[in-house]
Amino acid sequence: MKLYEGDKIEEIFKEIEQLSTNRIEAYMLGGGAMIQHGFKTATKDIDLVLDDQVHLTTLISALKEIGYGTVTELENVYKKMDAKTVLERENRPRFDIFLDIVCKKLVLSENIKERSIEYIDLDHLTIKLLSKEDIFLFKVVATRERDMEDASRLVESGLNWSVILKETERQSVYTDRKWFPLLYQSIEELEQEYSQNCPIKEKIYKRAMDDLENIS
Repeated sequence: MKLYEGDKIEEIFKEIEQLSTNRIEAYMLGGGAMIQHGFKTATKDIDLVLDDQVHLTTLISALKEIGYGTVTELENVYKKMDAKTVLERENRPRFDIFLDIVCKKLVLSENIKERSIEYIDLDHLTIKLLSKEDIFLFKVVATRERDMEDASRLVESGLNWSVILKETERQSVYTDRKWFPLLYQSIEELEQEYSQNCPIKEKIYKRAMDDLENIS
């Protein structure tokens, strides 16, 4: 699949804004956000999460007006992400769009929103970028091709592990899922496959073991 740079992404958002008469606010994560943070030069997908159904409907309508169509047949890895909709257009990046929760695991919490930074602020369209710590958590749960490679880049850039630890605790409560075993497994993979070390690995391991004991 073709890769797209930041200027092409901005061009699409401007097209969306021109066609929308209603307000849209969305949060960008994944490769698109990593480009703006300076960790990648191109991406094939634009991942957006919204917290308002009306904004979601308005966004989908605008994308269809500029030539995007709904993808009805998805590969298994994308089905597992449980996006509200996936849209494609020839010679344009694909949109994976979520409402409130990503991959059935990552909730768009108030803390995540507060850590986000403004990327685009137009009359009818606001796009905010998730922090690199929250993008890391998204990469951990998405498990698409190259997601762990991207996670490795984020670790190498220097992450605030205290933020990741606290958000993992919150996500475990919000989703009623055992987040720490998942996080520990990813950290092990990053260490073995990408030689990336986590300074709080032992803390995460202990929390993961506690979670697993509570299951049994």
